[in-house]
Amino acid sequence: MGRRFRHWTPRYVWDRIDVWSYEHRGASKPWLTRVAHEILIPWLRTTDVVCECGGGRSTIWFAQRTSRLISIEHDPAWHAKVVDSLNAECFENVSVSLCLDKESYVERLSALDEGALDLCLIDGIARDEYALVALSKLKTGGLLIVDNAKWFLPSNSRSPASVPPSGVPVSGQWSKFQEMVGDWRSIWTSNGVWDTAFWIKP
Repeated sequence: MGRRFRHWTPRYVWDRIDVWSYEHRGASKPWLTRVAHEILIPWLRTTDVVCECGGGRSTIWFAQRTSRLISIEHDPAWHAKVVDSLNAECFENVSVSLCLDKESYVERLSALDEGALDLCLIDGIARDEYALVALSKLKTGGLLIVDNAKWFLPSNSRSPASVPPSGVPVSGQWSKFQEMVGDWRSIWTSNGVWDTAFWIKP
């Protein structure tokens, strides 16, 4: 049991309180880091086409700021909740797909045209596979976002369960991803609890 709480240092407790406070004050924001929000607000344009792999609070937030949002979700209950929220707000620029397994999820993302997206957010299940497919779907200058990237790729993050800088990606797919984005500009953000990483397609 002690090992499970080893990361509960004074610094981590403070980080948790800070994240809770920020989330409480901005309940409509996506579950991303504060710095990620600060990057996205001026970055997004009303003409942008966005895909999110994993719906949630980000769905309405992106729908309010872009011309088209493609949302893909694997959990039926969460999908229904997202759809109800969108219907209540009467959004017409969003398509929400329910893909119950990894194969249909990847198929839905693969069906998008090459270079169709200005931004793709990778969240939810099987993020390594979705991240690889998404690379070719981005336009030049497009933004790829991986939430909780510290679980999958080496970093200097202080967040718990992070892959250390001296470590290796947690799967062959993530190793391939790391190689493919090696010359992309990137921004890694952390709040000490979770991390959100950005890559900009050259």
